[in-house]
This record gives sequence, structure tokens and C-alpha cells, in this order.
Amino acid sequence: MTISQKTRRKDKCHALVSMLDELADDRYDEHFVEIQKGRFKAIRPTTWRELQTEKFVKAAGLSEEPRYRLTQAGWLRATRERGDLGQEQTRTRAAQLARAVKAKVNRRSHRPAFLAPAELARSAQLPEGWVFNALATQLLSQMFPSKMMEVTYHPERYFSVSSTFGMERPHD
Repeated sequence: MTISQKTRRKDKCHALVSMLDELADDRYDEHFVEIQKGRFKAIRPTTWRELQTEKFVKAAGLSEEPRYRLTQAGWLRATRERGDLGQEQTRTRAAQLARAVKAKVNRRSHRPAFLAPAELARSAQLPEGWVFNALATQLLSQMFPSKMMEVTYHPERYFSVSSTFGMERPHD
């Protein structure tokens, strides 16, 4: 049986949003879902393979039960699909996080500022997992496209930010 493109897209969206709902404010890179349980059981195996091919999910290592987690791209796509980018709560959180990051930047330095998610979460009064996800996925750049909001994620679990963070983008 052939599944239409529209149905496949709807299934992928459902899988991503369901993963995001279960994740809540935890880090995307530490939370795996078991796809043969609960709300994930009805999702077709081909949907998971497509999501993996598109780099929206990553499979857990070798385990008896298939498990997946969101990737950076998957978290951002799920956030967009769920409609979070237009929600007041997301805008408020993004603004709080941007202020916290900006407060750590030394405009007179030629070196980047190095930031730990836990420290930023405390100063922004936001959940640490959400802060990590927002920074790792460049959510602030999506929310404030006219500003230079890029951060660099380092696998050692910290972020670096240029001294130009939060400045208006130059208009050519």
C-alpha cells in the first residue's frame, strides 16, 4: 500500500510533536522515546526511518526496543510544527534568555564569552533543558532574525558567544 505524501508529512509532524510533548523542558539530546509504547506505537516504522534520514531524529544504540531522540534540527522543527514560535510564552522565554546571554557578553573583548547552560538558566530563571535546547538549535536567531543571535555549541557542554551577540545585523 502506497502512502500519500500528505499523509507521510502529517505522520512525521505528529511523531515530532509527540516527542516534543513528552520531552517538555528536558534536553533533546538526553531523552529517548520507546516507539513501541504509548502514543508512539501507532506511528509507522517508515515514518521513523524517514525522520532519521532527514536528520530530525537519532536512533539509540543497539537495544532490543527501538528508541529515538530528537536532534537539533528535530527539536527546532517540532517547535515550529507545534506552533511554539508564535506563542507568547516562547517569545517571553526567548527574550529572557537573550537578555541573560547579552549580560554575559563583554563588548570590549575580542574573545567570545563561554557560557554554561545551568548558569544561564539560573540568571534567566528558565528551565535548564529548555535553555540548552534553545541555544543549541539557534532558536534565538529564528525568533529575532534582525539581530546577531548566533551561539556556538561545544560538545563539552558549553556555548560560546561573540561580543556582537544581540547587535543589529548590518544592512548592505
